[in-house]
Amino acid sequence: MRSSAVPALPLAQRVRGLEMPWNRVLSSASGPAGAATALGPWHPQEFAAECVETIPEAGGMMVFVFRRMDGAPLAFRSGQYINIDFPIDGPNAEPVSRSYSISSAPTEPWTFSITIKRDPKGKVSPWAHDNIRPGTVLDMLGPVGAFHLADYDRRARFLLLAAGAG
Repeated sequence: MRSSAVPALPLAQRVRGLEMPWNRVLSSASGPAGAATALGPWHPQEFAAECVETIPEAGGMMVFVFRRMDGAPLAFRSGQYINIDFPIDGPNAEPVSRSYSISSAPTEPWTFSITIKRDPKGKVSPWAHDNIRPGTVLDMLGPVGAFHLADYDRRARFLLLAAGAG
C-alpha cells in the first residue's frame, strides 16, 4: 500500500478516519447534492489494472483484487460495476468483455475487488479462475452504473443484505 500525506478534512467528510476519493470534489462543489452532481457515475474511465491478490471462496467463487496501473484510486459508489476485457483467445485476438459488480467497499479505493463464480459451461469464468494471478494486467472501463444510493442524504442509515452471485 502507498503511504502518503493526506490533507486534513472536516470531520463531516471523513468516514472512519479514511479519506473518500471524492472528498476533494465534494469540498469544491456547492449545493445540497454537491458530490452527486460534481462526481457523477456517468463518466467512466478506461484504465489498466493489475491483479494483486486472488482469494478462493466457497461455492466456486473467487475474489480478484486489483489496483489501477496509473496509481489513481477507483472512486466508485456501492452498486456500480466495471467492464473488463479478457484476452481469452490470445493477445492478438479481440478480447471478450464482461461486466462485474465491484464487490469491495468504496472506503478503500486504492484497491478494488470483483467476485467471479466459476461456470463450467462459461467462456470467461473458467479462464479467469485458471489464468488471473497476481501480476496479470487487464483493460477495464468504469465505474459504470447509476444503481446506487444518492450521496446527498448522509443522515439516512440503511442495512442492505445480499446473497449469491450475479
